[in-house]
Amino acid sequence: MLKICERILKLSNDKASLRDSVNFAYCKPEIQTACNLVYKNYTQLGLYDTNCSEIRIQNYQLLSTTDIHCLWHPNYFNVLLATVSLIKDNNCPLPIESLYPEEINNIRKQYGDIAELTCFAINDNRYNISVECILSSLFFRVFEMLEDSNIKYVVACCNRKHAVFYKKYIGAVQLGSLKNYSLVNNKEAIPVGFEI
Repeated sequence: MLKICERILKLSNDKASLRDSVNFAYCKPEIQTACNLVYKNYTQLGLYDTNCSEIRIQNYQLLSTTDIHCLWHPNYFNVLLATVSLIKDNNCPLPIESLYPEEINNIRKQYGDIAELTCFAINDNRYNISVECILSSLFFRVFEMLEDSNIKYVVACCNRKHAVFYKKYIGAVQLGSLKNYSLVNNKEAIPVGFEI
């Protein structure tokens, strides 16, 4: 855990951290705001089709074992800068298992319970806050909250751009080959993972 947090802290040169602005989305308006930001990011990238509700929510995000982490702007009420969901192991398969069941099974054998990061999105309007500060604040808090859990390994199924971030800044390793993923309009996805 300490190694990941140290890597993340190096990501941001900003002296001001926004870590205290990261919270769980607890109520319906917060969840809708997070799902709307994911919708905007994913439709821009062609990873999700437009819909009249302008939200992207998956069934697994409604489970009690899923935390929707939100980084809110510290000075502007209700301005969401970034979000990511963390799905902890439960009785349902993790979304990544639809593509990489064998790889995930092998990780569970080695580490026990795992979690999956998914639905990662950043607001296009960052109010002059660096991307590095946003990423370091959000992910530092996510991993800090895992510190007291039994989760020792985290996986993600992501596009090439996010895979570079996970590999470079968090020390993730690629877990399998590039595949087309139905949850993102059959666009390419790469499985990555890292030890906490």
